[in-house]
Amino acid sequence: MNSETVFFPLLLTTKTCAVSLFLFLFLAVPLSYWLAGRKSIFAKAVELLITLPLVFPPIALGYMLLVVLGRNGLVGILLENLGLRMVFSQTGVILNFRPKSVVFI
Repeated sequence: MNSETVFFPLLLTTKTCAVSLFLFLFLAVPLSYWLAGRKSIFAKAVELLITLPLVFPPIALGYMLLVVLGRNGLVGILLENLGLRMVFSQTGVILNFRPKSVVFI
């Protein structure tokens, strides 16, 4: 095994974890603070959308994300036109962490 074979997965994992941590700290924590102080219907709807991924098994959630963000998905077509690729990319991996993990913040 050469050094690229060993270090590429480690570097990719480190970058993915760092970006996910940044997103959690600057998006999820303020969102949870905001939700803790609100009792409106809008806040309840946001809370429902955040906790909804807990109901689905990980395979079903991954499949739904693939259908929506894939090349032929509703959002995927728009993202492809903007030059963003979600499937089999680091951006897709980072966004895949969000639905399951944001519930625990």
